[in-house]
Amino acid sequence: MARPRKVVAAPEVAVASPFLLQTAVAAPLPLQIADQTDAPKPIVAAQKPSQVSKPRPYFLGTTDDCPYWNLNLAGVTFHRETAELMADKRGQDDVLTQGPPIRGHLEMLTVAAIERIKQACKTKVIRWNSPPRWEVNKETGKKEFRGNGRIYSSGPRGPDAPAFIPHDNDEPIGKYIYLMPADTVSPTQILSDRQSITVKTVYEAMEDGTL
Repeated sequence: MARPRKVVAAPEVAVASPFLLQTAVAAPLPLQIADQTDAPKPIVAAQKPSQVSKPRPYFLGTTDDCPYWNLNLAGVTFHRETAELMADKRGQDDVLTQGPPIRGHLEMLTVAAIERIKQACKTKVIRWNSPPRWEVNKETGKKEFRGNGRIYSSGPRGPDAPAFIPHDNDEPIGKYIYLMPADTVSPTQILSDRQSITVKTVYEAMEDGTL
C-alpha cells in the first residue's frame, strides 16, 4: 500500500516572497503621486489676473489748433468733435438724425492704454508745412485756425525707411491732444457745455506729472 504524499507549504511561501517584496517596494509610489496631485499649487493661484487694471472713463480729443480734426495714436482715436444719434420722424417713418456737434468724446481706457499713448507722444511730432496761425473769418467774424502739418515719428524704423531728421518746426504731438480723467471734469460741462471746458494737453499733463 502506497504511503500518502506529504504536502510541503514552504515552496508556496518562497514563491510568494518576491511578489510581496515587489508589491511592498512599489506600493508607496502611487501614494506619493497622489499626494503630489492633491497638493496646493500656490504658483498658479498667484498668477491670476490680479494686475489687470479696470478701465476708467477719460475725456479726450484734439485741440482747436491741431492740424488734424481726428487722429489715431497708439490705437486710440482722438476726435475734435462728436455727435449723438437722435430719434426723429420723417413723415410717418422713424429715422435717426445726428445731433449738434460736441467737443471731444468719452472713452474707457486702461492704465496700459494710457502708457502706450504716453510712449507714442515721446516719439511723434507735428511737422508744420505752413506756419500755424489764427485768422478772423470775414463772413462769420470768428477766429479760425490755419495751418498744415504732418505727423512724423522718431521711433524704431525699418531697414529701408528713411532716417528721421529733426526740423526746427517740429512740435510734440502731445501739445495738440488732451486726455483727462472724466472725474476731473465737471459732469455738467460734459453733458451740456463741452465747448467751454478748459483742457490740459497731454504734453502739459506729462510735464507736471498728472498723467
